[in-house]
Amino acid sequence: MEAKQDAAKSPTLFGGAFGRWLDNFWYHYKGVTLVVLFALIVGIVCTVQICSRPPKADFNLVYAGEADLRPTASNTDHEKIVSSLGNIAPKNADGETPTFEFYFYQIFTGDYVPSQSANANNIESLKDELDLGAAFIYLMDEEVYKTYTANASGDRYVVSVAPYLPEGSTARLTEDGCGVYLHSLPLGQAEGFSSLPEDTVLCLRVKFTFSNMLGASDTDGIYPLYEELFRRMLAE
Repeated sequence: MEAKQDAAKSPTLFGGAFGRWLDNFWYHYKGVTLVVLFALIVGIVCTVQICSRPPKADFNLVYAGEADLRPTASNTDHEKIVSSLGNIAPKNADGETPTFEFYFYQIFTGDYVPSQSANANNIESLKDELDLGAAFIYLMDEEVYKTYTANASGDRYVVSVAPYLPEGSTARLTEDGCGVYLHSLPLGQAEGFSSLPEDTVLCLRVKFTFSNMLGASDTDGIYPLYEELFRRMLAE
């Protein structure tokens, strides 16, 4: 009789018959329950992050050179460039002004380099961009263009400009014919673009990408859109 009374009075986390059942369940399945709860929380967090992620941009572009395009309260060149592109770009599939993701890597090629490590990191990032093909339209300082638009074997990352130029164009081309100097185009006078260095070169990356080989992108589907935007950027 005493044993029964002691059992009835033994402390539990939760009161009542349901509480005793819950105590028993927790005792035997605590580990499994914690694992399931952890997995559930991780799943919820990941779902929220995916749902709150901004939609993928219609166009990705790259600038590499000495200009500082980091958006600040006093530096709005990045926003102005995107706005100017919106004025000339073809409408997207929804019939709306396309969206742009504009990547920029500040790279110094002269004697003055504020940070060697930052410069080296930006150069490697540019090389990765050229290899992977996440972006197809590039704006580069002349020296950056000459140095990094060919790989170690000499193959070019950029295509000839001639097929995209309007008839009778007076644009100034690079010696290899694969780039055009931005400020020889009307686009070079547009907001944002006009602030880029005088030797800025506009070019179009080749269609082939490693990302497409891995099935990570649809180059065949999007490349014609970049070609059309490139033509419009060269218009006079």
